[in-house]
Amino acid sequence: EGFIGVEARLDPSSYVYSPLCHLSGGFAFYAWSRGTRAGDFVLSVGGYHPDYDKPAHYPLVPRVELKYQVSPEVYLKGDAYFALTPSVMMAGGGLHAHAEIGSLVAWADFSADFWVAWEPFHYDARMHIGIGARWKCFHTTASADLHIWGPDFSGSAHVEWFVFSFDLEFGAGSPTVPMAIGVEKF
Repeated sequence: EGFIGVEARLDPSSYVYSPLCHLSGGFAFYAWSRGTRAGDFVLSVGGYHPDYDKPAHYPLVPRVELKYQVSPEVYLKGDAYFALTPSVMMAGGGLHAHAEIGSLVAWADFSADFWVAWEPFHYDARMHIGIGARWKCFHTTASADLHIWGPDFSGSAHVEWFVFSFDLEFGAGSPTVPMAIGVEKF
């Protein structure tokens, strides 16, 4: 039929380091050699960029995820993905940490999502970091977001603390997503 498809999923009982550190997720490789999709392919470990408009014929691939109850007070969760198609390469992931020690609750989040398209060349990267803490009646949070794209190298940043926030823009223009190249051109 001119199609090859390989998919794999981690077993639900998979773990790393200890049974309290669960690992899940999937992998897929699809390639077409005949018909209207001839030359198209996708390789994915953990899925796709959150803003990627996945073609209907590409497989759904669950995010690679690690959940670790380090101790009764500390919990970590991380996720990651990578995908390659004829028009774009994308990668990213995140990490969340949460701790409850007596009446102190603290958390931190980090995430990053990247993609690079070619013909025409285009890149886009988004990063987020957020932290927070609560102790009795005291509560504070802070976060920063950075979005970079190009060419031309441009971007925006947003910083927020519970008492103030500000935005910063640099470079030229606003982000645009170029049209994807066809399989033949790839």
